[in-house]
Amino acid sequence: MAVVEVARARWPVADRRGALRAVRRHGAGQDIGLHWLLGFVPLVLLWLALRLPQTTLAKLGRFFIGFAALHVAIVVAIAALPMETWKNNKLYDGIVLTFEADALVERLRPSPTTPGQRRLFQRGDAFFPFAQALMVFGEGGYHARQDDFLTDWREHDGRNILILTKRRPASAEFFAWFHEVELKTVELRGVTFTVILGRGFNYAAYRGDVLARVKSRYYALPAWLPQKGCSFCDRYFPDIACTH
Repeated sequence: MAVVEVARARWPVADRRGALRAVRRHGAGQDIGLHWLLGFVPLVLLWLALRLPQTTLAKLGRFFIGFAALHVAIVVAIAALPMETWKNNKLYDGIVLTFEADALVERLRPSPTTPGQRRLFQRGDAFFPFAQALMVFGEGGYHARQDDFLTDWREHDGRNILILTKRRPASAEFFAWFHEVELKTVELRGVTFTVILGRGFNYAAYRGDVLARVKSRYYALPAWLPQKGCSFCDRYFPDIACTH
């Protein structure tokens, strides 16, 4: 977790991004992303290789080489365009967040000339490439569950946390989890990011609100299913059955 020390106040950095949901459950069925089906492509190609004559396979080979070259050319052309080309696209804030992460880190980094401040230490993250992984603050989505294994919110009780978000939230929604909240903005390439400085993290309130919702939505099993253990429930709710 990225940490800034400011006059002995520790500032872990959390990225409040609602992770994209690859799966949405609806009753007994579920919707899946199309990329889940790519794993079956090699099996289809193997089946075709065994069934089709050599002349047809050669034609298919030439087609796929051209098809792949076309995609490479498109990617190279897009990469050569100025980033501001996509300014009117709804994904522009995410593009800036991904490709201008280093510049954004510099905006968040404390001034080296200010007494009592230390530099921001870093680790790698897939969505926001810090050299240091970020905590996911709030409920998030399915992909945010990986952070449940990495972050122990009990350890941050009473600490100060810096939260970065693409949204423009009201400070009131954070007061339940902190003793004091301050909102600032950081602008980069025409995108305004919000920085929430939360002082005095209230773990008990966060557990009773956010972590309880995460437990109910992602970890609670039907009562009739056997359960041998759950790291999330054992950590935060050891005295409550992880069922619904």
